[in-house]
Amino acid sequence: MKKNLLLTAVLACGIGLSASAENTITVFNTYFDESTQSNELLTGSFYSVSPNGKFAVGFDEGTMDYVTYIWSAETGKVEVHRCKNFMYFYDVANDGTCVGSFPVEGAGENGHRPGYFKDGEWHALPQHHTVASVSHYSNKAFAISPDGKYIGGTQFCEHADGGNARTYPCLWVKEGDEYVLHMYNDMELPDHQGFFPVKMSDDGTYMVGKMFSWAGSTLLAYVKNGELRHFYELETRMEEWLDGNYYEESYINGVHDNGYTSEAEFFDVDNNGNMIGYYTFLEEGKDPYSCAVMFNENENDGNLQELDYQIGTTIANRDQFFVVAGSGGYFTPYYVENGVQRTLQDAFALDHSCSIINDLSADGRVIVGAGVESFEGGGYNVPVLIQLDGEIVSAQTIHNDNVRIRTSNGQIAVEGAENVAIYSVNGALVSTTANATLPAGIYIVKADNKASKVIVK
Repeated sequence: MKKNLLLTAVLACGIGLSASAENTITVFNTYFDESTQSNELLTGSFYSVSPNGKFAVGFDEGTMDYVTYIWSAETGKVEVHRCKNFMYFYDVANDGTCVGSFPVEGAGENGHRPGYFKDGEWHALPQHHTVASVSHYSNKAFAISPDGKYIGGTQFCEHADGGNARTYPCLWVKEGDEYVLHMYNDMELPDHQGFFPVKMSDDGTYMVGKMFSWAGSTLLAYVKNGELRHFYELETRMEEWLDGNYYEESYINGVHDNGYTSEAEFFDVDNNGNMIGYYTFLEEGKDPYSCAVMFNENENDGNLQELDYQIGTTIANRDQFFVVAGSGGYFTPYYVENGVQRTLQDAFALDHSCSIINDLSADGRVIVGAGVESFEGGGYNVPVLIQLDGEIVSAQTIHNDNVRIRTSNGQIAVEGAENVAIYSVNGALVSTTANATLPAGIYIVKADNKASKVIVK
């Protein structure tokens, strides 16, 4: 147990913006620093929200300041922690327990240990006896289950059979009042940095993230019950260089790996094993391409499902809502609910931008990430939190080539189509008019040769 000796500030001046009484977006861009007795710019991003939507955590990794912070729904404020050697809150449980890493005395500026932060104190988690690095990048707790029973993490340690150290995943399971370490360092990883998970399912079964190839490319990977799984054929070949000597070269699915050949990572997983992220499709003799993907090992014959976006960022329940970025630009997040995509501003009638979305609460009603604020001539990410306190707002617009479908206040309006047919989700034809008044529900709108799913509130 380590007492928190860090300077703490409470952010009371977030800007709350709302276009309706029910849905709000709050930009936390300044905080009062007790040490300087002045308002300071708060930068960085919220990275996680508790499943019950009552807490959110984030940090700024030295862009403007070394701070980490936690938001509470009860107070509506952000508590800011500053530390010379920094500390990180990566995730938070339903009771406000945070997990991350904190400075280790005598270990230098980059010395960190995984732990959990509760009631104002850091509690160290057990480490493997061969831990070879104390960098926060490799040695941290990155996820905690809603009830705090499971904590997911990584440690830079030796393989179970000895040999060079890598970053391996681990799981701490609470037994009584103590956490017991389960180290997953028996998996075979390429001869590089290792496996870096970023999210975990609530029961600790799945951990998702990326691993590094032999040459340094990032590869889509996940762990299920301690077993590493990925989507590649990896090999090394001895090849002659210009100097006449032979050296090892890395190949991914038959394609030469130059260290940037593949960029891929899972960003989130829900409790049904649905994963979301992005992937570079590689096949010998064909041009590579990248896109957002979903995956469930029990569906689609175990193959990745391609999405018409650039990146899939977070998922709460695949059949209800998830967030992706793309289509309208890399930094255009879309909220996808029941198959209908909308920008955050259109979906929730918000009058402030949110450029990065990192996490959703279990019911999809608290959304956290970052927006961009101008300060002294520069643009900086600042933590942003969206709260949906009731029904998702009415208006949505769907474009299909020259056809526009709009829903608002119990109505569906179709523009630019000669033939219109509106069906219930059960397949019953409910209207053939371009302007239909209908009960709340989900409908399929067929406009000429285009079909779209819409929601009427």
